[in-house]
Amino acid sequence: MSLASLSPELIEKILNLLPIRDILRCRLLNRYVHSVYHGSFKLRYKASLSNSGFIDNEFSTLSVADKRIALAASHNAWIHLAPILKYRIDTPFVVDFNVSLSEGMLYVINMNTAVLPRDDGLEFCDVAALDLARKSDGNGDDLSGRARWKISKHSRVADGSPRFTCRLELATSLYEHDIYAEAHSSWNEPNATVFMVSICLYRYSDLNGRPRERPKEVKHIWLMNSRTKSPQISLQISGKHVVVLLSSGQIVHVFIYDFISDVLLMAFRVPLHTYDQNSIVFLDESTLLFPNSRSGKLDIFRIPERPTFEPVAPFLSLNLPTLSPNISHHSITCTADPIPLSERSYFEFGGQQASRHSNSLRSTLRPEKGFLKDAKASLCIFTFEIELDLPDQSSDDDGRPYYFTLVVHRSALLKVIALYTDPLPPPSSNQNTGQTHQYQWHTLDDSSMRMRDPLTRRIHINPEKAHVQETRHISRWVIPSAPRSVSWDDWGPPITRWFNHENMPAGDTTKGWGERCVRLPVKVYPRIYGSDTDDSESGPEGQYPYIVLDFRQQTISATWAMLSNDPTMASDVVEAVSLTENTLTFHQSIISASSQTTTSSNTRIENWRRSIGPTGVHVEPKTTQFCGEVVDYLRPNQALLVNYTTPLLDNFNIFRYPVVSSLPYLARASRELVNWSQVLMDDERLVGYYIGDEHHSVQVRQFN
Repeated sequence: MSLASLSPELIEKILNLLPIRDILRCRLLNRYVHSVYHGSFKLRYKASLSNSGFIDNEFSTLSVADKRIALAASHNAWIHLAPILKYRIDTPFVVDFNVSLSEGMLYVINMNTAVLPRDDGLEFCDVAALDLARKSDGNGDDLSGRARWKISKHSRVADGSPRFTCRLELATSLYEHDIYAEAHSSWNEPNATVFMVSICLYRYSDLNGRPRERPKEVKHIWLMNSRTKSPQISLQISGKHVVVLLSSGQIVHVFIYDFISDVLLMAFRVPLHTYDQNSIVFLDESTLLFPNSRSGKLDIFRIPERPTFEPVAPFLSLNLPTLSPNISHHSITCTADPIPLSERSYFEFGGQQASRHSNSLRSTLRPEKGFLKDAKASLCIFTFEIELDLPDQSSDDDGRPYYFTLVVHRSALLKVIALYTDPLPPPSSNQNTGQTHQYQWHTLDDSSMRMRDPLTRRIHINPEKAHVQETRHISRWVIPSAPRSVSWDDWGPPITRWFNHENMPAGDTTKGWGERCVRLPVKVYPRIYGSDTDDSESGPEGQYPYIVLDFRQQTISATWAMLSNDPTMASDVVEAVSLTENTLTFHQSIISASSQTTTSSNTRIENWRRSIGPTGVHVEPKTTQFCGEVVDYLRPNQALLVNYTTPLLDNFNIFRYPVVSSLPYLARASRELVNWSQVLMDDERLVGYYIGDEHHSVQVRQFN
């Protein structure tokens, strides 16, 4: 318990028990420390980094004062959604919807290119990369003349052999290793029945736009031989580990590879649809999370330091809310950017081990950028796709999937794991195998996570239930393979936030980075602004603001402090915060509905949503069928602070029991109206992809 958590009356009683001379000394010391702090740019910059969830980029050539100014400017730009730079880059080719933004690079698939073996009939597409780093020269009106697409060409010849190759997936690790990885499927004959699946690591700095040159292959990792020519595959790089999910036939193969030491650390198989594609989550460099679509759980794994030949099973499973009978998860995917960086990572360049802290990677780590996002303070955004076939659905919605997203901090998940998994010490030499060990229950500080009683005590595994293997040199505990399971009510409601997307694909309209995520209300604004169509398949016809949700607890605390003391001072925190009578009524109805049924709370929210039509126009009840979240109805330049427990809108009773969530956030709608079909983001920018009748373009909003 900290001193700041005590009441002023209690602190006064404590001070009365101390000698007055000691109190005066503390007062003078505090004044001195306060003056030193305000006179030190380094201390103030360090505090700003901690409050903003960033880490310092030691390779930056900027001074500490310039870094602090840049950090404050970035914070203000994001708070007010006022980008400091806007530009558009046309795409001279058709782009597949499988686009990604990683470490300042935009990766798209060029659908116009096709290396098509006539004997095979399989289409290969090039990958185009666009460097979105802020350009220092130019006014930012149109950077298409200076920006250059870097093309990674496909090759049908590898290692001098006439081998056919199919690119499957792409992953990058630019800040750490200056590499990008490609997963390939290759074969020697047009009518081959066995295909070799492998991963090739390339140095990113060698990537260029020369049409028939390929960058130098740094390392080649063979995974397996497959009967499927183009299996679904996902890969992720963090530290020295490459994690691969590969679906072949009715089996999902999981590989965890140490590419520094060339060692396969762990490999196991699970039935198809257990772990879906794009569901690899690094909680830290050695802890993995896989959403399990079959069991409705989050499976947690430890990456071993050495290869293991024991049966692999998660050591902990976090239960998700239970679905209603005859309803199941179609898929559960997750994004958690940025990926954790190791303290010291090594990679072999030219036969020499190069440290991430050496001069060889200075150009890759972007010296002009003063700070990087801390992965530990970032969000994990889980996307749930659920197939429904209900008799009361309209004909337009029959058979269409429904989507939900779940937002939780990566650091909160790590704390939950620590609560329920304590390492067992090995027994001493004079202890018997069956001897009972006594452990104390440790009470934790629950202020950071606002947890209830079930999470305020650290749980220990009873050593009597663990089998002990005695060897000549070591004694170790072997925990049973069945993972410990934690119910949803014991870990989820205090630290999570749910959103309902209904039948709008959440992967295209909601993306996150760090502690922020962006959301496109494409189901609402084309309707209430008079669009002629609500068909989201062809892209939104009308325009709408983009909505940024900020989950940083420092922003929430500062905003709430302002609003609690004097609502008229809200503009000092966020400009033009919407605190209308309807909004305050909505606050009150949510708090009073938390203990009532889901149906009544949904009714209150629907009534409030219908009452806030644009320019006072009443919104028809039919509009409420298109989107389930209040934040989607924010008008341009409006903001809404949500720091209370709310029930998830579940119009079709998808979940067996009411689902509530409490993670606070600040939602802000932009002044600008856009018509993007897809949105991406990182810590510096928003990237919207526009699909028009005559041209396609990438539209960038730079905030740093």
